[in-house]
Amino acid sequence: MLPKVSDFLTPEQARELGAKSNLMGALLVAHAWGLIAASMALFAWWPNPFTFLLGVMVIGGRQLGLAILMHDAAHGLLFANRRLIIERAAALRLPAIYEWPEMAEEGGLIGYGARLTSIFRQAARMVVEAFRGVKPIDIPIEQPTKFELVVNLKTAKTLGFTIPPSLLLRADEVIE
Repeated sequence: MLPKVSDFLTPEQARELGAKSNLMGALLVAHAWGLIAASMALFAWWPNPFTFLLGVMVIGGRQLGLAILMHDAAHGLLFANRRLIIERAAALRLPAIYEWPEMAEEGGLIGYGARLTSIFRQAARMVVEAFRGVKPIDIPIEQPTKFELVVNLKTAKTLGFTIPPSLLLRADEVIE
């Protein structure tokens, strides 16, 4: 039997780890851009092959970091304003399709993908394996196996869209 998060953390600690912080998200983005600016300034101030290579490595790494942050922000995982993203899309009358079914349940038009709870369970299993001493290279990467389609007809009506019956038949959940 797999251990549970509660075997390692109190409920309060687990909540704190899972909490999103707008300040922390902004600090992560500012930190990445700050390192990029500092690398460019260092090379401009002291141009030589060493500072050029250092700048290329730092900027390359931060570009990857910014891409990851952008991905997390686009999916509502970086900032605590997922609800705001849904409300802005509705205010602009944008028919948005979200990666997470939960977002359609929160008022988005359509959500298709794996449930966040299943993604977090998979991540927790991998962390537990690492805590047990398994080498990271020996921990298999898991892909989600169950994807859900959630259609929010209430939002569709608000936006003035008609969802085709064939799509409604394929939906795992239809919110009236």
